[in-house]
Amino acid sequence: MLTAEKRFTEDLQASDNAARPIREAQSIQVIAAIEAPWAEPILLRRYGSHYASLTRLAVTGEIDGDVMLFLAREAGEVVSALLFRRAGERVRVLNEVVTVSTNEIQQFARYVFARWPDVSVIGFNAIHTDLNKSKFPFQRFNHLEDFVIALPQTADAYRLALGSSLRKTLRTFGNKIRRLYPSFSHEVQEAADIDEQNVRAILEFSRARITAKGKKWGIDEAECERIVALARTCGVVSVISINGQVCAGAISFRAGDAMFMRVCSHDPAFDDLRLGTVARFYAIEALIDRGAKSCHLLWGKQPYKYQFLATPQPLDNVTLYRSWAHMLGQRRLVLQNMRRAAIRSLKAMAGWLRDRELGRERDRRAAP
Repeated sequence: MLTAEKRFTEDLQASDNAARPIREAQSIQVIAAIEAPWAEPILLRRYGSHYASLTRLAVTGEIDGDVMLFLAREAGEVVSALLFRRAGERVRVLNEVVTVSTNEIQQFARYVFARWPDVSVIGFNAIHTDLNKSKFPFQRFNHLEDFVIALPQTADAYRLALGSSLRKTLRTFGNKIRRLYPSFSHEVQEAADIDEQNVRAILEFSRARITAKGKKWGIDEAECERIVALARTCGVVSVISINGQVCAGAISFRAGDAMFMRVCSHDPAFDDLRLGTVARFYAIEALIDRGAKSCHLLWGKQPYKYQFLATPQPLDNVTLYRSWAHMLGQRRLVLQNMRRAAIRSLKAMAGWLRDRELGRERDRRAAP
């Protein structure tokens, strides 16, 4: 009977011809993340993601002694900085909404499987990757899309890049709101200067709009508290007020020169004035003024994201197994991933059919 080490070696040898070679790092270091606050700039420089940040993990209470940091260097430069948690036979990478190359994934997997013989599964969630071949059996399927705006250096340049219809909407309703409400004001608050009541007001607008549609709002009180804490740590909040009362705004989180817009909402009483559209532009304009190079509008295929020049970046889930034998031993997980992949594909197809029908309806209306 083969030992785990011999089986691991034979699996690697059998798959070497089918997979691209791993470019080995010159040095690898694994340390407890809680002991490495100095690594935050490295993570932000390497990935530029709020969802791969020690600050976020600390504020949300997700970081503890079990969270480790994998650092790989080539020519003195960090080429991989992966936060992960090991629980029994599984390792889960915590970096999300990041780009992770094939070599980076395989390098990490090879290290983990060699260091911990009892680990049989490694999971990546919501990553952008080019992984198509691997030295280890794997599953990969689309999880969601992150809609990202590549921001120019100035707000004027961004406005000029928008479509003529959206520019007209911003101009027409921006002027109308100011004419009807002379007390209209826009304020931007950052980090510790952020007023918690402003954050909660924006969240309440979001709750009211979603529940009015008969849907369940996905943010409970605990999550509200985390959003407030994150905003006061690494946030930028854009606030629009009328007669001294908050009526719209956006909550974004900074990760290096990238911004992640968590919520943008407005008082439904101002729907007719397109205040939501105006507020979103004001918020993006504020992020540009603060040096942001990109704005992540996150998931959900709403039409407004395309109007604001966001493009979808696919984010996949990847599960790697130590060997085909270990993959067979994880049948429940394998089937679960297959089911999730099928559901995601069906939803994507339904969305494509819906968009096609909407496009045809627009064409019929526009026809003479």
